Amino acid sequence: MAWRTAPVISLVAVPRNTRQIWAAARRADYRSWLGWPLLGMLLLILGLALPWFAVPLQPGLHAWSLAVVLAGAPSISWLSYGAVLAVCAGLGALAMVRSRGRPSAATAAVGAAVLVVSLTFLVATATADWPLLQRLEDQTAQQTAIFGQFGYGVPGQEPSLMLLVPVTGTWELVGGALRLGWFSAATAGLMLFGSGAASLVRWARRARRRLVLLPALALLLVAGALGRGAVAGYLAGQGTAAAQAGDYQAAGASLATARRFNPLLTSSTGYDLALGQVLLATGGRGQPLALLAAADARGAGGDIRGQVAGLRAAVARDPANDVLRQQLDQASQVLGLSAGDAGPLQALSDPTVADEYTEGRVRYALADYPAALASFRRVLSMTGNANVTSSALTYLALAELKLGRADQARRDLLHAVSVDTSYNNTLARSLVAGLYVGTKSGDA
Repeated sequence: MAWRTAPVISLVAVPRNTRQIWAAARRADYRSWLGWPLLGMLLLILGLALPWFAVPLQPGLHAWSLAVVLAGAPSISWLSYGAVLAVCAGLGALAMVRSRGRPSAATAAVGAAVLVVSLTFLVATATADWPLLQRLEDQTAQQTAIFGQFGYGVPGQEPSLMLLVPVTGTWELVGGALRLGWFSAATAGLMLFGSGAASLVRWARRARRRLVLLPALALLLVAGALGRGAVAGYLAGQGTAAAQAGDYQAAGASLATARRFNPLLTSSTGYDLALGQVLLATGGRGQPLALLAAADARGAGGDIRGQVAGLRAAVARDPANDVLRQQLDQASQVLGLSAGDAGPLQALSDPTVADEYTEGRVRYALADYPAALASFRRVLSMTGNANVTSSALTYLALAELKLGRADQARRDLLHAVSVDTSYNNTLARSLVAGLYVGTKSGDA
């Protein structure tokens, strides 16, 4: 009987073995997807969703709103870093599907492209994208002007290291503005590239030279554009140094050459001031940038009122120049605080957050509490920065106490404390604790 049952046993065993083999194959297939390429793609998607760059007093900028700007290259409004990375994400997803989630030469190539895009943004912002860099510098100056009036310290955000390299100056400013979205995208590129680098090397050895030359040529073009911006910045620095030394002929030549390399340099305060010094020394005294240089000299000599008057004349001749308007804002703030006069700030046609905050402090010091309330309310409508919001609410409460509105003052103080998540606003916390709320003075 044994020989009759053997075929039955084998017929039962075969399907079971087949199912086990299929199950093992499916598990192996699933495990092949759970690797570095999948994690890299998830980080890349996160990089597209999170802010890349933080401009003080304003919401964070996502990759979608950061245009690709290269020195000497025509600007294309729709070409943003987000759009470029979205293409990389699509190609990466396609490469992962073809390799069934395993690292491959294609995923490594996508990772290399993501790394190049991330590093290009970093270098271009620090060396070529002067409109964005000037915007960052202006907003940082506004934030510093506001924080300087707090009466308590707010920790800085600039790093001393960027990618393990010591940084100072512009690089320090840009490094402090980078946010999680940029780091997520750069890490994604590193993961995708690193996991498939060996496959990419093997492909490059087998591929025809033409196929290898195409990405190499693209990389050289990007490097050339970035190098052009760096050269322009170097020449502008040389021109600035020559202007300060009084060698205006050499300064003019260096500044003109720098502008040919990168026309966006005209958005830089340092460049405009150096060119203004050259114009002032060579007979162009009536030009707006010459008026800027003359006003700067007055300010350096302590004549703030004369500096403001000169900057007003410069802005009147070139009202579209952002550098002139920013310099007028800063000088008006200094004059308003030093003279205890809100007039220079009221004369501004387009006041900034720092202008409104400074006017509120001046109005409060002059005991003009209704006007101080109006200024601080405008500050709240112009920025969502937690530190500025908390301080503005504190001074709203102090002005309200002076006007006998104790209940509203308590509500605003509680709001000031609630948005002070970093525990910087010691004044508001002291007031809430009852050190000043129960008094009639409310002085600060």
